[in-house]
Amino acid sequence: TVQRRLAVFGGLCLFRSLNTMVVQSYFDPDEYWQTLEPAYCHVFYQESLNDGGHNDFLNDRNIDNSNISIHEKCPGFTWEWKRWRQHRREMEDYDGTTKGDNDDNYSTIIPTPVLKFLDQSFHGPARTYLGVLPVWLYYKCLKSIMSTLTTAATTTTTATAMTTSYWWWWLVARGPMVLWAVSVAAPTDYAIWYVAHWLPTSHQENDGAAAASNSTPTILPGWCLFGSLVSWFGAFSMVRTLANGQETMLLAWSVVWVAPELWMGSTTTTTTVTAHDDWSKSRIIRASLAFFLGGLATSIRSTAIAAYVPLGLVLAVSEPTIVSQITYLLHPCALFGGLGLAAAACVDRLGFGIWTLPALGNFYFNAVENHASLYGAHPWHWNFTAALPVVTGLLLPLILWEFLAVSAGLWQSRGTRNLTIVALCYLVVLSLNAHKEFRYIL
Repeated sequence: TVQRRLAVFGGLCLFRSLNTMVVQSYFDPDEYWQTLEPAYCHVFYQESLNDGGHNDFLNDRNIDNSNISIHEKCPGFTWEWKRWRQHRREMEDYDGTTKGDNDDNYSTIIPTPVLKFLDQSFHGPARTYLGVLPVWLYYKCLKSIMSTLTTAATTTTTATAMTTSYWWWWLVARGPMVLWAVSVAAPTDYAIWYVAHWLPTSHQENDGAAAASNSTPTILPGWCLFGSLVSWFGAFSMVRTLANGQETMLLAWSVVWVAPELWMGSTTTTTTVTAHDDWSKSRIIRASLAFFLGGLATSIRSTAIAAYVPLGLVLAVSEPTIVSQITYLLHPCALFGGLGLAAAACVDRLGFGIWTLPALGNFYFNAVENHASLYGAHPWHWNFTAALPVVTGLLLPLILWEFLAVSAGLWQSRGTRNLTIVALCYLVVLSLNAHKEFRYIL
């Protein structure tokens, strides 16, 4: 029922919010540079610049900052955000064009719009504003509320005390973690709980249809949710403001939307499904939404495509004819995946002032140029021999048993087999790059 689902999600939000209170350690610099610092620069730092503050670096050098981008002014932007500007200067130096931010200078070097877009993508920013957007909105609301409260304060002393209080610091520094808890970690847990309802139990048929038609609730979804909640690495990293968590959440919800097809294929009829009858009627709509989320996930982290390509293939294979399989790959997979990327590009157009796909820049820098290895290199098997055991912890024996059962044909569930294929493809593709981290397989 709706009430039960709301109760489960509300409980998960409370659990993950409490989860943020026990996470007091430092994990990775990207939990600041990917989201917090860029959002802070746009909301708070820009206003301080307009008021004459935070400007010592430029003033000491007598630099006119009136035409300098916020990406250059604020130290919260790393090279990943400023990569495009450096590339543009190098091109103008090489071409002999007058340096500056005038777009006419750059247009004389690359006059074709398509080539210009590709150059701005491959050599442009490696981070997207789409992942920053939730924290930016949170900071804007926080700033508006604080501005209203300080305006209503009766004295200057009271207003100063409010803006320098512990709780104001806590809302700025730790509030985004609570935001991640309710918008990233809790939805991921809920998606796991929901998808687990499609898993067949020992007394049901192994095609997933019985799981959908059986009205008797089982304890299997509860155990799957329990496994997600007791995962030490999930508690350690999912509430941190990392793009990896956003990628995980979007992929989990994509699986939610296509769960009926993953377990029962595209030929599901209303006579087969009772509990999910209304879902099977909107198969293409749900798949379109799933791959639109895939486009958003890929824009946030280019590695997400390593999961969505096999996901689209296993769904297309379930189509009855070759023509319908190809059609399915084009629509909804490619079409709505592209629309997701286009939506992210619009957000980045507002943030950077240029049309660009940061996912291409991230891929080009890390994979094509292999500069990711500058941050550390690992052998090809590291994800399987080191990362997977560390990330899964005590759940590793259960995961290995599931994999062996699927491989040996002991478990004939279509959905379980499909998800195993997607997970293995994702791990294999990530293993091709020399630089690997635990959070990459979150």
